Amino acid sequence: MKKTEKKLPEGKYYYSIGEVADYFEVTPATLRHWETMFETISPRKNKKGDRMYNAQDVEAIRLVHFLVKESGYTLSGAVEHIRAKEKDAFDICVRKIAEH
Repeated sequence: MKKTEKKLPEGKYYYSIGEVADYFEVTPATLRHWETMFETISPRKNKKGDRMYNAQDVEAIRLVHFLVKESGYTLSGAVEHIRAKEKDAFDICVRKIAEH
């Protein structure tokens, strides 16, 4: 059976942690942990303290997810890879994701 392609709701500037976690099939705790390890993931927080992810945060999460969940990098390895080749890594991963 073919896996259904999930999509984030369109027309929104910010997404909740639940929406983003569901989209990437990870737990909210995983997203919170990634925030501590990757400077590029920095969601805003509303007055209640709820995380609100914008498109830039989602793209940073997409890169981390690709490296860790699909390419087999450890978190430390992904941090090093991103630091060493931040722009190049992003472009390569976007192309590979687009090929899927």
